[in-house]
Amino acid sequence: PRFTGSLIISSLCVAFLPWLSFRFLLPALLLAAMHARRAWTDENPRRRAAALVVAAVPLAVSCALLLGYQQMAFGTWSFAGGYLHQGFGRTAFWARGGLNGLLGLALDQAVGMLAWSPVYLLAVPSVALLAREQPRRGWGLAALVLSLYLPESLYMHWWGGYAPPPRYIVAPAPLLGAALCYALSRSPGRSFTIPFAFLLSVGILFGALGCAYPLTLYRHVHLLACFGVEISSRALPSFLHPVRSTWPLAFAWLFFIAALTAYYLSVWGGGANRRGCPDGGDGGR
Repeated sequence: PRFTGSLIISSLCVAFLPWLSFRFLLPALLLAAMHARRAWTDENPRRRAAALVVAAVPLAVSCALLLGYQQMAFGTWSFAGGYLHQGFGRTAFWARGGLNGLLGLALDQAVGMLAWSPVYLLAVPSVALLAREQPRRGWGLAALVLSLYLPESLYMHWWGGYAPPPRYIVAPAPLLGAALCYALSRSPGRSFTIPFAFLLSVGILFGALGCAYPLTLYRHVHLLACFGVEISSRALPSFLHPVRSTWPLAFAWLFFIAALTAYYLSVWGGGANRRGCPDGGDGGR
């Protein structure tokens, strides 16, 4: 909508959505900055000024509502009120061992993203491709993903607690899906499409088994282990229960992902978007 009043009303509606919380403060700031930057190019000075107001309204109202809720529910204005009330202390904002959550969200054999949705292994080269061909969009998407991933990896209960895994990966997953769609739109060839189809099928199978046997999702082990299949426990490291092989295996996976990304980037070649997608070639601007 073009009218400032309509924009402010829409922003207020967004601010009152119940899912807004301090975990989404960083992506909210990024989205607000992107909105303000885009609207600032408007030739109308009144709309340029209104863009800053519209970007600030949902953030200010959300923060006020969240602080008020913390005060009413836990007797403190602190964002950490819920965690402190449950006896976790301020360590709720720091993962056990520091890097456990950072790598465990992606690689852990029981609750990691790759263990349950292995197709996202191809998201890393996809984001790299987008960043190379459309830097503004690619780096913007990467910043949004990290703004969700990094804070969530710092929780004491980074694995999600008593909930189906990987709980804290749900928010950034659609952003990674957008990068995968971009890579597929580039006609990447069989070296990408065949692994994509296979890994996607594996993830769908895990999802179907999880729906059929929901209790297996709450045991902090991979679903396959509940059926006596130990593929995940041998192929991926464990950060929930670290052992001697955890870090060597983790670094091996990081090296493999880096090598896979370099391979696909070399296969796809350099230069601008080959398909000439509209709105796609922002180059280095």
